[in-house]
Amino acid sequence: MTLSSADGARCPACGKRVTYYGEVELSNGYKLARYVIKCKACGYREVLQEVILKKRDDGIAVEVVKLPSLRGNKEAHRHARKL
Repeated sequence: MTLSSADGARCPACGKRVTYYGEVELSNGYKLARYVIKCKACGYREVLQEVILKKRDDGIAVEVVKLPSLRGNKEAHRHARKL
């Protein structure tokens, strides 16, 4: 699934608009979800956040591996928080 915005964030490399999307990796006993921005113009790609979901006997464990760090691109940071 691809998420985009009319007034969305700009690429830090070339200044064009970036597209938001999610990737999911499935493995034995866990799922890894990545939230990514990518610039179609220059190919710039940045992983905003990674979340691991692990099966347990007593439920599911959620581990946030990487938190968003878009301090330099305030528009992208503001828009990503709305998603």
